[in-house]
Amino acid sequence: MQARNAHRQGKPIVLSTVYCDVWEFERVARTGPVGWIARHSNRDIMEALKAAGRGLNSREWSSGSTALFIRRFTRMQRELIAMSSSLLPNSHSEWLRIADDLGFDRTDGRVTVVPNGFDADAWNSVAVGGSPPDHLAQLENCVLCVARIEGRKNQLNLIEAVRDTDMTLVLAGPATANQSRYVRRVREAAASASNVHMLGEVTAEEKAWLYAVAGVHVLPSWMETTGLSSLEAAVAGCAIVVSPNGDTREYFVDDAEYCDPADPLSIRAAILRSRERGPSPELMRRIRTEYTWERAADATYRAYSDVIA
Repeated sequence: MQARNAHRQGKPIVLSTVYCDVWEFERVARTGPVGWIARHSNRDIMEALKAAGRGLNSREWSSGSTALFIRRFTRMQRELIAMSSSLLPNSHSEWLRIADDLGFDRTDGRVTVVPNGFDADAWNSVAVGGSPPDHLAQLENCVLCVARIEGRKNQLNLIEAVRDTDMTLVLAGPATANQSRYVRRVREAAASASNVHMLGEVTAEEKAWLYAVAGVHVLPSWMETTGLSSLEAAVAGCAIVVSPNGDTREYFVDDAEYCDPADPLSIRAAILRSRERGPSPELMRRIRTEYTWERAADATYRAYSDVIA
């Protein structure tokens, strides 16, 4: 609604697209009533029902929520992009997905790619030295997943991938509040596997130590625009396993192993390949030089300058 108001007043609109499409997860892997509805409806119905759920559970309701029912989600997406003067996706791949899904020109001149950034200065401030804390030292060479516990991040299939193996899996991250059913299933699966540890939310220092002691970092998500924890883990010296769904290939190219998030055996095979190949010095270099907040700020500045020129 804010964008429509700005457009009516002739103000330029700069849109950070953040196109994180979870439709595959909702259709393929989501369980319960929401999963059933997704498999028997469409995106517009799903987004309207999500808005209704937020309104009932969290009292999050606005004129924009009402508009989802009247105007439809995909129509509103198209209108927002059409009225924008500048578009700032996090990768060229992200823009191509938007263009293909919503019917825009792949060569649209309004697009400026603003890469996700890795904050090397902040990371250096929590750089570790000496020996890890006792409760983390026992996790040496583990398989690590730093992520919120939620369906899109796919921890259930990751647990099944390492079940009955000699690999130690560590899950670090808070539980997502509105996915209590999935979180409960993850906790039950982890409790039934002796080689899986759930740490919950960790401090910045603990996270740095986890990256330092881990051998492989895995983010087998149903969809990722990048996966900030994968960038952090790669710079810290972990070998990387990611899902190909989304825009990960533009960031990680051939310097990571890719897995099918729907197949625990594929995830397991990717972990084993990653352990064998080890960390990628080229990926470390590329993240430190190309995916920085300074580069993101420069690209954003150029886009805003072009709009107001």
